[in-house]
Amino acid sequence: FGRTDLEVDYSYVDSDGEAGFRQLVEYLVGLGHQRIACLSADPELTFVAHRLTGYRAALAAHGIRPDPNLLIQADLTQRGGYEAAGRLLDRAEPPTALVCLNDLMALGAMRAAQQRGLAVGHDISVTGFDDIPLAENAHPPLTTLEQPVYDIGKRLCAMLVRLIRGESLAAAHVLLVPNLVIRESTGPVPV
Repeated sequence: FGRTDLEVDYSYVDSDGEAGFRQLVEYLVGLGHQRIACLSADPELTFVAHRLTGYRAALAAHGIRPDPNLLIQADLTQRGGYEAAGRLLDRAEPPTALVCLNDLMALGAMRAAQQRGLAVGHDISVTGFDDIPLAENAHPPLTTLEQPVYDIGKRLCAMLVRLIRGESLAAAHVLLVPNLVIRESTGPVPV
C-alpha cells in the first residue's frame, strides 16, 4: 500500500491524495472560501507531498495564490491539529477554512476552533482525510475524504496472491480516488 518517489518499481495500490485534496479545495472554493489553510506534515513523506500538490493545484486553478503563512506543519495527531489550528486561528487575519492531512488532525483543529468560541461549519470550515469512524460521530460530523480501505485491502491481497503464484497482474500500479463525504463541519464562508 502506497507509492514512493524512489527509483524502485514494485506493485502497489494507493489512494490518490493529490486528486482528493483537489476535490476538498474545489468544494471549499465553491462555498466561497479564499483563505484556505492546510494543516500539513513533513513534506518529505510521499503521501504528504501528493496531498500538498493537490492543495496548491486547486488554489492555482481558481487564481488563489497559496499563502505560505496558511501552510503549517504539525504532527499527524489530534494534538498536532489542535496546536497548529490554534496558531492559525489566533492570527489577526485567520483562515476561513482548514484542510487537514488526516481526520485526527481535523478533530484537534475542531476542538481548537470551538475553544475559541467558533461554530465549526458556520464560522469556520474544517475538513479531514481518511473517514475514520470518529469522523461521522464528531461534533459536528466531519467533512472528509473516504479512503476505500476494504477495497484497498481486497486488491492488495488479490495482487499478492497472483504474484506468489507467479501470475501476471492486470495492473501493477493502482490509484484509487477517495470519495468526498460532505458533513456538517463545512459551510459557506461567513459574511
